[in-house]
Amino acid sequence: VSSGSSPSVSPYDADGGMLMYKSYSAQAGNEVTMTTPPLNIASSANPVVEFWMYHDSNSSTKEDKVNVLISCEGGEFQLLDGADILRYSAETGWTKHSFSLVGYKDAVSVKIQFKGISKYGYNIFIDAINIYNKAEYDMAAVALDAPEIVYTGNTGNFTVSVRNNGIATVAGTAYQVDLYNGDTLVTTVDGVDVGVDAIAEIPVSLTYSALDAATYNYYAEI
Repeated sequence: VSSGSSPSVSPYDADGGMLMYKSYSAQAGNEVTMTTPPLNIASSANPVVEFWMYHDSNSSTKEDKVNVLISCEGGEFQLLDGADILRYSAETGWTKHSFSLVGYKDAVSVKIQFKGISKYGYNIFIDAINIYNKAEYDMAAVALDAPEIVYTGNTGNFTVSVRNNGIATVAGTAYQVDLYNGDTLVTTVDGVDVGVDAIAEIPVSLTYSALDAATYNYYAEI
């Protein structure tokens, strides 16, 4: 679906689509499944399944949920460790869920199944499903917060948000953040330590003179 209701939600990755299970109207105990085709993960060192799920604070006693299961070499589906995920959360919004498939990494045929289970609460949404070999080190600049206006002689304070998508903690000494204005490198700052699946904020400050351009097109890279 391109948009959802009960609760109101838009796709996580803004690509115009997401999966919806209508547990708002399905009777308690009803289930629905979505299963991948067979996948060969035998050449993967750190295979994972990741996706984003929308959590909301409605109907706290209604335990609508998603289970993530795996079938290996044509066997029965089994619940992945920790993959019994409630829709309800006190904190509303999209949350990334990641489950290791390392225990199955020698398999030439696995299927991943997403099972939606209704307790007649609110609808369930998941998006951006990804099954891949996760790198040990994988850093990305994911957001840049910049001031709209900075007057001559003043300092503009920026914040670059970086995410560690790898399987190991990354030390701040292992990377730097470059801030560009168009194709021009403006400044480079040292990184900060970032834990696994964590986001860190890195401050950047720039002082402007009367000779500087009137408009800017900033972006950040690692």
